[in-house]
Amino acid sequence: MYLLGTALGALLHQRHWFPLHVSALATPSGAWAFTGESGAGKSTLAAWLHHHCGWPLISDDVAVVKPGEMIPRLHPGPPRLKLWQDALAMLGIGTHGWFVT
Repeated sequence: MYLLGTALGALLHQRHWFPLHVSALATPSGAWAFTGESGAGKSTLAAWLHHHCGWPLISDDVAVVKPGEMIPRLHPGPPRLKLWQDALAMLGIGTHGWFVT
């Protein structure tokens, strides 16, 4: 987790890219990204929208914007959600295929 957090953020920053601490989905109207402190519910909200609306996950935890692109795009980080077992239970989502902590 350390490599996907601080170290990855530092590497991206050195390349003059802008790392964001977000969960993001591809929606019919474009990318929706949710930010907030750890434990705020970003991953849980993304899981609910993915499960109930069928919107593809772009990223959970880290995504990148590259300054200088003519059209801003959200470049994905690892495409997996980290969820607590109780969050999956409350959402009515089974654990198959989910990274559960």
